[in-house]
Amino acid sequence: MSAAIKVKDRPDLTKSQKKQMRAEGFVPASVYGKSIDNVSVSVNQKDIFQILKTNPNGVIQLTLPYENQSHPVMIQHVQRDPISGELLHVDFHKIQMDEPVRSMVPIEIVGEAAGVKEGGVLQVQAHELEVKCLPDRIPSSLQLDVTNLEIGGNLTVADISVQDGVEVLSDANEVVVTLLAPQKNEEAEDGAGEAEAPAEAAEEDAAE
Repeated sequence: MSAAIKVKDRPDLTKSQKKQMRAEGFVPASVYGKSIDNVSVSVNQKDIFQILKTNPNGVIQLTLPYENQSHPVMIQHVQRDPISGELLHVDFHKIQMDEPVRSMVPIEIVGEAAGVKEGGVLQVQAHELEVKCLPDRIPSSLQLDVTNLEIGGNLTVADISVQDGVEVLSDANEVVVTLLAPQKNEEAEDGAGEAEAPAEAAEEDAAE
C-alpha cells in the first residue's frame, strides 16, 4: 500500500527563512519528473520522518497544494546536516506506474542458522539490494532463509527468492551472509599469560 503525503507551496526563500521553516516543523522539498513542472514545496517533518522510517524506497501518493489529484512519486534524494542529522531538503521524483523503476530494498534474515546453534557467528555482509520492477511490485523486503547454513558456509544474492516481475540488479555471486567459526577465548589466553608472569617474577626474586 502506498503512503500518502500532502505538501505546501514554497516560494523562493533565503537561507535564514529556510532555517525558520525547519524550526516550525517543515522541510524544504522539490517535486520533478515527467509531465510535471519542477515545483518547490515544503513537507511536514513528522510526515516525511514516518515515511523514511517505514518505507523510504516505496511509492508515495503526493498531493500538490493547488491540485486535487495525487501524483505517484518516490524519494530520490534526502539531504541531511552532516553533524546534527537534521533534514535539510527532500527531492521527490514523479514516476510512471507502467514503467519499471529502480529501488533499494532491505534484506530480511529469516530463521536461525544451524551453525549458530553450534556456536558459530552469523555475519551479514549486505543489508539491502537494488531491484528493478514496476512501482507497484516493489517488495517491502527480500527474505533470505539461513536455516540450513552451516559453519564456514555463506549465502549469496542468488539464494534470495524474489517474486515474478522483480529483477535483482546486484551481482548474483555477491555474498550476503557468512557463518564464521566460533572465536577462541583470547581473554582466557591473555589471562593465563598474565598469571604466568607473576610466577616467573617470583622465581627470579627467590633466585636473587
